[in-house]
Amino acid sequence: MSSAPSKGLVIVVEDDATVRRMYTSSLKQLGYTVLAAESGEDGLALLSQHQARVVILDIDLPGISGIEVCRRSRSLATAKAPVIFITGNDTVDILQECIEAGGDDFIVKGGPMSALLERVNYWARGSSRKVSERQRRLILDKTGAMIEALEAKPEPKALATAAADPSQLVEHPDVLRVRDAFLSLKEKWPDLSDHSVKARIRRFGYLTGLVNAAAKSSLEMKVRFMDFLRASMMECGVAKENELATMFENWHQLYTNPNFSDACAAAEKDFADVSPD
Repeated sequence: MSSAPSKGLVIVVEDDATVRRMYTSSLKQLGYTVLAAESGEDGLALLSQHQARVVILDIDLPGISGIEVCRRSRSLATAKAPVIFITGNDTVDILQECIEAGGDDFIVKGGPMSALLERVNYWARGSSRKVSERQRRLILDKTGAMIEALEAKPEPKALATAAADPSQLVEHPDVLRVRDAFLSLKEKWPDLSDHSVKARIRRFGYLTGLVNAAAKSSLEMKVRFMDFLRASMMECGVAKENELATMFENWHQLYTNPNFSDACAAAEKDFADVSPD
């Protein structure tokens, strides 16, 4: 019996052997082909030799850093894949360097594996989902202002990345922006009165697409994507707070459902019409 075709190549650059094996094993179970490296130099060599679907880069690597790997890879014809940075350092200035170098997304080290798998499944759906240069400039403008504001205070220049009560984010401007887009596009998704499985999955996909679109120009949403998605679910009335923990345990698997993935892709396109950055 022939094996199922690969969902694409993921290159993992991570110096911690245990973490590297864990990423590799989990991604292979999802159907990806994985190549892994433990240093920046070896990672750059893989990027020069292979066309990946998604790249996972630890920031702190022996030799050249993940940021430098990303920066150097931008000139390679083979390195056009979205880059997800793995970071244990959530200071705004470090994350700004990652965006400047060409990074597209962030996963905080030590978080649940399901969060990493969700983001890989999202970015693997198409290279067109890379952050555009226009969106990158918007992020850098916003983070520049954020850094200036934080430098005026004695507190560390860090984003709050710990797992949070999503109800604390429901009044966040970015969540309200998603809510407004969701409501203005109500003819695009099944009415909330439709509780069928197909309708619920399409609503989940559509709202996820809106959050993905909004996150492309918001550093905070990138770093805390799953928190913002939970908060948006609550604010839009798509899910109740007591449902969230169970819902998000295997969220990454929803990308294999055409109802979810098609609605997600449609929402990203629709978002630009109602909430241009």
